[in-house]
Amino acid sequence: MSDLILPELIESKMVLDEFVKVRKDVLSFPRKKRHSYFVVSTFPESVCIVALSDTKELLVLEEYRHPTKQLIFGLPGGHLDHGENPLEAAERELLEETGCTASNFEIIGEHFPLPALYDHKTYVVLATKAEKTQEPSLDEMETLRSSFMKIQDVTAHLQNTKKADGILCAALLFMQIHSARSETS
Repeated sequence: MSDLILPELIESKMVLDEFVKVRKDVLSFPRKKRHSYFVVSTFPESVCIVALSDTKELLVLEEYRHPTKQLIFGLPGGHLDHGENPLEAAERELLEETGCTASNFEIIGEHFPLPALYDHKTYVVLATKAEKTQEPSLDEMETLRSSFMKIQDVTAHLQNTKKADGILCAALLFMQIHSARSETS
């Protein structure tokens, strides 16, 4: 395995404890005596749903994200409620945000969206045979629109705009890996 020498935690203190939590850790690194490191937390885990229709179209969102002050191209998803597993959360979030259901849910990957700052893990869930069955049930603070798109149109959109939710990009990679693995099986 690795012979890297990991930093030693000297001190840890919560400096903000609201919806967002910020913890200040003081670390001792081999090449530097001490360094303050800030860790941001909200909820520990979330899901991102790669929902495909019968015709293999991808369900995408156009969603307002206030920190960027823009509409961002992304995928349905959200945090796990207390006691919920990732597949249950994916089914719930898909229905709430898009009004869609799917016949099968499978975890195809997991990643840490911003591990240099954020201690959060996201599960990538593939939902197949997705279809709209009702109107979405959006939270008061959600501003979004969902639609099914051909994968090549999603790719063209990303090539043209060169901006997307980073979780979408990671999910597309996991989808590509999953598809390649399925083809060789």
